[in-house]
Amino acid sequence: MNFDDRRNSYLSISDDDLLKQCSFTEYQAPGPGGQKRNRKYSGARLTHTPTNIQVTCAESRSLNKNKSSALKKLKLKIALTLRSEKKFEKLPEFSISLKNPEYPVLLAAVFDALYLSDFAVSDAAKALNISTSKLIKFLSANPNAWQILNKERQAKGLKKLNIR
Repeated sequence: MNFDDRRNSYLSISDDDLLKQCSFTEYQAPGPGGQKRNRKYSGARLTHTPTNIQVTCAESRSLNKNKSSALKKLKLKIALTLRSEKKFEKLPEFSISLKNPEYPVLLAAVFDALYLSDFAVSDAAKALNISTSKLIKFLSANPNAWQILNKERQAKGLKKLNIR
């Protein structure tokens, strides 16, 4: 597991400041859109230089939309990949949506708690002062987070969790 105490600052800064820490590449993206898609460089690839974490996005025919989506994906990947030994001073409410800018901050704190509790969801819920069912509901809303949680649980010899 990779520890980076600067992770909290990466997740808290604005998209413009995060973009300044990245190398950006545009590329011709395959997929729907016909001739226009094949002539335009609409795919966005971001590499966060301090952590070497890379994301790509080619969901839209617009380079600007793909760049914005790639920044959101980058924050989520940082939250899911890097662990921090420092706790967040103030966590957002657990009822926030995936579109909320504070979502990556909360996701990172949840995965820190899960990591410290060897991915035992009930122990992590206690550490976060929430119910186990609320934590499971929060995690199951993000397919990538759910997949990583189950992968880590299986590596620790724990049962895979199913979405109800």
